[in-house]
Amino acid sequence: MVLVVLAVSSTLCAAGSDLQVERKSFPLDGYTYVATLNHEPVMAGPSWEASSPPPLTFDIVERAARKELRKLMSDEPSWVVFTFELHHMLGAGRGTGKWYYAVEFRPPLVDGKFTHNGLFYVFIDASGNPGTVERKEHLMTFRKANQTLQATPRLAFLFFLAQRPGAPELGCSAK
Repeated sequence: MVLVVLAVSSTLCAAGSDLQVERKSFPLDGYTYVATLNHEPVMAGPSWEASSPPPLTFDIVERAARKELRKLMSDEPSWVVFTFELHHMLGAGRGTGKWYYAVEFRPPLVDGKFTHNGLFYVFIDASGNPGTVERKEHLMTFRKANQTLQATPRLAFLFFLAQRPGAPELGCSAK
């Protein structure tokens, strides 16, 4: 059985801006991911009025969303669509006629337990193009005297190694 919840909402974004239309963080298997959809592709897409059929059918939206899920999960076919949402982008306080979708997937159940911790969320513009989904690294902060180090958990051990007598000084770089 697939539970489909359809929600309709509005997002305010100034016309012509490069602001992100939507941004949502979600947990998945111990990491935090961020789904984002930018303003420009939504504004460049087709317009829609509620008296007409939606710009894309749910099966087209689901195919586009599953393509993004497949990039992270090899068991993508077993994931279940939990919600479809249709969002209206507002400009200067009124409707723009521009819409986009949000799709949430839940992992499959095996023996009464989810096969993954978390969920997957992606935005799809009205032309069928996905936004981005990126994994965000959690940073741990270490302080000693006047030194501060931020590192991902898997590199945090370097801080402790650097504390040993004769260890080289820690350097840092920025992207």
